[in-house]
Amino acid sequence: MKKIIIPKSIVQTKNNGFTAPEAPVWRAVFEKDLAGRLKDNGSDPQKVGPSNMTMTIARMTQYYAEARDYNEVLALASALARDPGMPHMFSGEPAQQVVAHGLMGIAHKVAKDSKCSPGVQKSILTKVLGLCYIGGQREALIELVKKPSTPKEMAFASVAMFMQHKDKEALMQVQSVGHDAVLAEMAHKCAINLESRRGR
Repeated sequence: MKKIIIPKSIVQTKNNGFTAPEAPVWRAVFEKDLAGRLKDNGSDPQKVGPSNMTMTIARMTQYYAEARDYNEVLALASALARDPGMPHMFSGEPAQQVVAHGLMGIAHKVAKDSKCSPGVQKSILTKVLGLCYIGGQREALIELVKKPSTPKEMAFASVAMFMQHKDKEALMQVQSVGHDAVLAEMAHKCAINLESRRGR
């Protein structure tokens, strides 16, 4: 895993033993790191693995979610969505897996917080759940939609994400949820939509 060092002079606040770089700095460091990894792998995203910076960005996303700074969470989640190495963390080293699975917790928190504006909330959920899906968490997402305890916003975002990935099978599995008729109808309509597209 390619290592990258963030200078001590740019860290700001400690929270549970983690120090977060200031926003303008992490963006610059991330862009340089990502460009370097792409260059090292012949610009082939499928060959790009996660780096220390990928880990840092993922941890920062959790950090700012706890701080309820959702604009920063969105910026960080957008950066992770551009990092082809991020999905590999779900099946990577133990430490990487722990951080990667923390994205699901971020989605829960964002979906439940009424102080997060609807637009920002939707964008964060789209980015985070998409990363989980690509990272091999499809079955976990299906089960989340089926659970009545899952925040409504998170469940609806998951269904929309299945539609985005043209996953008809996942939609068919969740269209029978009995705890939310509107959610079930949405999944059903999305499945029919995908089927009609295939028939053209």
